[in-house]
Amino acid sequence: MITSDPDRGLPEITSVVHRPFFALDDYGKIKMITEPGLHGTVYLDLPPDLAGLNVPFSPTGPQIDAAYNFIFKDVVGDFPFADEASKMVFLSALMIPFCRQLIDGPVPIHMIDAARPGVGKSLLGSVVSRITCGSSSTHTFPPSGDEQRKVFFSLALAGAPVSFFDNITGRLASGYLANLVTTGAIESRMLGGNEVISAPWNQLILMTANNPTVNADIARRIIWCNLSEPPEGRHFENVPLLSWVDEVMPYIVESILTLIQNWVVNNRRTGVGRLDSFESWVEVIGGILNSVQLNGLKELLAAQKEQSIEADDDSAAASDLFREILSISSGRWVRSKHLLNHIDSQDLPDGIYTAQQLGIYLSRYRGRALNGLVLERNTQKEYRVIKEVHLDPGIMKKDPPLDDEAQF
Repeated sequence: MITSDPDRGLPEITSVVHRPFFALDDYGKIKMITEPGLHGTVYLDLPPDLAGLNVPFSPTGPQIDAAYNFIFKDVVGDFPFADEASKMVFLSALMIPFCRQLIDGPVPIHMIDAARPGVGKSLLGSVVSRITCGSSSTHTFPPSGDEQRKVFFSLALAGAPVSFFDNITGRLASGYLANLVTTGAIESRMLGGNEVISAPWNQLILMTANNPTVNADIARRIIWCNLSEPPEGRHFENVPLLSWVDEVMPYIVESILTLIQNWVVNNRRTGVGRLDSFESWVEVIGGILNSVQLNGLKELLAAQKEQSIEADDDSAAASDLFREILSISSGRWVRSKHLLNHIDSQDLPDGIYTAQQLGIYLSRYRGRALNGLVLERNTQKEYRVIKEVHLDPGIMKKDPPLDDEAQF
């Protein structure tokens, strides 16, 4: 759990992990952390079966091949990865928690996608979560901005390296999520008071879905692990798979650490590619993937598919309406009837004449971020537009609360 209270002698803890990890020492050199306890702001609670792992300092070619093949043949060999890009996204999800301290910035959402239920998305996501966190607990993605704020803030305070949202349904178009992923920080009002605090967000968000539709803001923050139709009569060699994963966990973790250590001792060559807002992730994870597969980074970046983006022809008109709502309400909650009475008819989208029509229109953009503005709706069917917040991660601060109770 995240703590930070120097007055009471409590150190700052931003993450609690249960696996060895890589970090920079005081001299800028990368070292593998295996000793339980607090290291910087990360607390390592290492299970006994992961103590004394045999990770070679300078892995040989056969050792690298053995580690890679153990992961993709023994551990996930029965999953129908659609292409090499999908394999690289899976490997990225495995590696991020082990080297998150080397990535100076956000990491993209990793989405496991399939055309229908029963292909193995949830099981593959559980494998990632079990390997990286020691558990395969899942979360339900909250539908509204207010609920999202509460859920993600509680996850940030828990400090786990991965947040796993299974079986996303409907259209994924959350301005709050888009903002959270790229800012690397989160804020919320403390329960029972008006104090607003911020906390760092450095977790990997892992999701599964069946052919999800996402808007442009989310699409550029996602990389896709696609599962194809499994062969007829497919069965898993190791059943139940998660129990088998637990049994061989030391060998899995050794394999992951070996692949990363290979990159560390080979001059830490960074990946050369571009994915806006995720430059450090490209450098570190792309560099590791290139060190084990010639086209690893190229395949990884190819996994940011565009065909699922939902076209929004009237996004420009909606953006103008966002600005008008902000001007009228100054970030406070208002009803569609009040907006209709205060917005000039020529500034309303075509076909909007009643408060009900305006409410339906705004509901389509709930949680959306357009040109730096986010539209939110609460459980009382009130709306507000606020500016996207870009916080300084790691800094705890107090801000005056928004007047959520204001009525018009």
